[in-house]
Amino acid sequence: MVETLKKQWFVVFIAFLLLCTVVYFVYDQNKDKLPGKSVGGKDIVFEINGTDVTADELYDELYETSGIASIYSAFERAVIEQAFEGDKDTLSAIKLEAEELTANTKAQYEQYYGDGYEEYIASALKANGYGGFDDLNLYFTNSLKIENMVKTYLDANMDTYFPAFNTALKPRIVNYVVIAMDDPDKPTEEESKHLKDAQEAWAKGTYSFEDFAKEFSEDGAASTGGYLGYFDFNSSTENGGNYDNDFSAAAMKLTDGQVSPWVKSDFGWHLITVKTGLEALQEEDDFYSALASYKVEETHIRSSVVWAAAQEIGVDFGGNTELEAELKKYMNLDEAE
Repeated sequence: MVETLKKQWFVVFIAFLLLCTVVYFVYDQNKDKLPGKSVGGKDIVFEINGTDVTADELYDELYETSGIASIYSAFERAVIEQAFEGDKDTLSAIKLEAEELTANTKAQYEQYYGDGYEEYIASALKANGYGGFDDLNLYFTNSLKIENMVKTYLDANMDTYFPAFNTALKPRIVNYVVIAMDDPDKPTEEESKHLKDAQEAWAKGTYSFEDFAKEFSEDGAASTGGYLGYFDFNSSTENGGNYDNDFSAAAMKLTDGQVSPWVKSDFGWHLITVKTGLEALQEEDDFYSALASYKVEETHIRSSVVWAAAQEIGVDFGGNTELEAELKKYMNLDEAE
């Protein structure tokens, strides 16, 4: 059920890279028409902690038709690479995850494009301020670093961001049991027996939820005690998510630690339980992603994190106040001090 219901962010990323590929090809067809640029007669556009970023790097490799978005990508990359500080365990975890994401992306692209897949990945990366195909792992490494920086920022500012988010979206961690059926309205004799046996066993009250899921649930999540993970108001299909509406409605009605009655969905019959405490939520990366995205047009959390890090390590635009102002505007920080 998890594989069927849960939204796969990796698919979204692949779609994003495909979009970037198209955008970069627009640039590639027009790059010879772009004028060279300089700032105050110098090639350096901005300097971060002793590292110069030149006009050639920005305007020869990026493109004017995508405007400030590409320049911001290069700026963010430079800030992350200079500013990120993580302990040994964090850096090791980032390294392993970046390697896995890199391998998965290469496999997906090769399957879709065949022998020429490296060119498409390279184009997508160049559109985001990277050098080419060999920077795919670096792209994921930097993405995971900024994700970690945002998480640290949110932990330090939870009292500011969590209350409104909690009221609006009612976040929770879900575990579930499924007695699987091809057609729950017309169960087979065997399916009906499985359901009856499970219902009778649960009614005895001798099982913990996780132990019951391990013994009776009929999908891959059984081995983890029916763990589904992060869930909120937006998780149902009717609200833009990927989860069955009946399942979602039942999950959203529960309070912390409560177990639902038996619930029918398109996949069979379920028991559901939730955790709603902040401590439990903070164990989930998807919680931080949802919190950072909530009313992003008002909070601009990622931009705030990047800009604060840039100030801390000493960003210097070499007197180019126009570029600095344009970046702030793009980051929705134009009124920031």
